[in-house]
Amino acid sequence: MMNIKEIAAGIDISKSKLDVCIKNHGGTVATADFSNDMIGGKLTLEFFVKHGCFEVAMESTGPYWETVSEPGIRMRFAVQDLIFR
Repeated sequence: MMNIKEIAAGIDISKSKLDVCIKNHGGTVATADFSNDMIGGKLTLEFFVKHGCFEVAMESTGPYWETVSEPGIRMRFAVQDLIFR
């Protein structure tokens, strides 16, 4: 049986920016661009929390995902901390 999510996000990662799109079954909920650095990662996390989106897929060209991959692991814990505190 498939587990279909109510809301999910995708991040297109390039050298300088993160293009973010959040969708639900009705279509696009929100889009935004953030810088591909720690500040952009923090703002992306806040964007996901604001929209109640905790299912995220990343697509990257080359090694540019590395900037957000380690912070992404920490972001997962940060999201849980924000939810449960």
